[in-house]
Amino acid sequence: MTLVTELQPPFADTLDTAVAKAGDPAKMAEAFAKAIEAGRLAFEAGLIEPRDMASPSTPVAGTPFFKIDHAS
Repeated sequence: MTLVTELQPPFADTLDTAVAKAGDPAKMAEAFAKAIEAGRLAFEAGLIEPRDMASPSTPVAGTPFFKIDHAS
């Protein structure tokens, strides 16, 4: 199944230009095809269930969010 041919303007025109003007049009077309496939897979995977309150998916207590290097 080729989803690219199913796009309607203005998206089809934008995609055509991006592929046609790329340094390597074949690779650009492949990249767009993979992006479309990835988006479809993500859509089919579905959203997480809504929650009443936010909760971290990984433990963060005692874990720095970033490393600070002090130059001497």
